[in-house]
Amino acid sequence: MALSMVVVVLVLVLALALCTKAVDPCQQRAYRLARPIVRRETGGVAHLEHGKLLDEESAQLMAEKGVYLAPTLATYAALVRVGPDLGWSAAMLEKTARIMDRGMETICIARKAGVKIAVGSDLLGQMHPFQYDELVLRQAAVSPAEVLRSATYVNAELMNQSGCLGIVADGAHADLLVMDGHPVSDLSAFRDEENILMVLTAGEPVVDRLTDAPMPVVNNDNSFIV
Repeated sequence: MALSMVVVVLVLVLALALCTKAVDPCQQRAYRLARPIVRRETGGVAHLEHGKLLDEESAQLMAEKGVYLAPTLATYAALVRVGPDLGWSAAMLEKTARIMDRGMETICIARKAGVKIAVGSDLLGQMHPFQYDELVLRQAAVSPAEVLRSATYVNAELMNQSGCLGIVADGAHADLLVMDGHPVSDLSAFRDEENILMVLTAGEPVVDRLTDAPMPVVNNDNSFIV
């Protein structure tokens, strides 16, 4: 029995060593939290998703190691909404709601520690229409401008695309969005697809609701009349 235990321990140690050696910091992903995150971070993890049980110690280590966080608030909000239709039990719905409620606290802990916060929703299938909720929900914890920076500049940095994506500058990809609304003041404008008037990818329109639209007239107070 003792020999078997020794073999098991050696196998686990070897597996951890191999995983740590093999990790590509640009590709590895980790899920959930809180204490297990510490070991995962030291293995070269670059990006942590969800993180609803994040504590101060783990957040500090994430900041020191340059590990990004994507809180995915929209995921749990959507699961609470569609869970009953998916046949989830009352216990599962209650657990999901509790984890969802930790989302804002997670963001506050991460920001205080200096963790770089990215944007990702992790929504699939029938929950895909709730993608923009990720932007709107974060307004309860941070400013709309900071959310937009996370979705653009920080995400580009995470993907090793700084200077190419997430920025309007010479030499960058001309990925631009024209909206009817003022997202720097309120991100809820994203929830209505009709507010997205034009989407440019590498300078080419992939969504264009402006071509046949009349040009707006700008008033002295910077409001628009169409």
